[in-house]
Amino acid sequence: MNSFRICGLALAAWILFSQTVPASEPVRLTTDGLFKRDLVFCPGGTELAYGVLSLFDGPDKGRVRLMKMKLADGSVTEFAKGAGRELAFSADGNVYAYCVVDNTFMRVAIEVRNVKLDKAMRIERKFFVSRPTLSPDGNRIVFMDP
Repeated sequence: MNSFRICGLALAAWILFSQTVPASEPVRLTTDGLFKRDLVFCPGGTELAYGVLSLFDGPDKGRVRLMKMKLADGSVTEFAKGAGRELAFSADGNVYAYCVVDNTFMRVAIEVRNVKLDKAMRIERKFFVSRPTLSPDGNRIVFMDP
């Protein structure tokens, strides 16, 4: 991979675009210059969820905050306290899961939250885990564990 392609990939992560499938012109959704990752549609399709890398000084520097954007008006709010990545929702939207990085011990856990019951659980592992996926009803979770 040459440096031009690497620069192009890095630039694409800084700005969110929207495009209808199979073909239309992309529409720019953000211009804030923040580094975004792990973009997913929320159940219902009216909001996007994604992680934003905090580049500013302070206790959150270098951490990924989970955000939601309403597609109707572009308003953005933080919806999960703490840092996370690789977000997944159940089809009904009542349960979501994401990976939490513990930089102290170089370990990743999975946080699972049930919005309807206002409950959370954490799946701790000895090594990195990734890619949580929830069943449509939110009762089961599958993830990668090396």
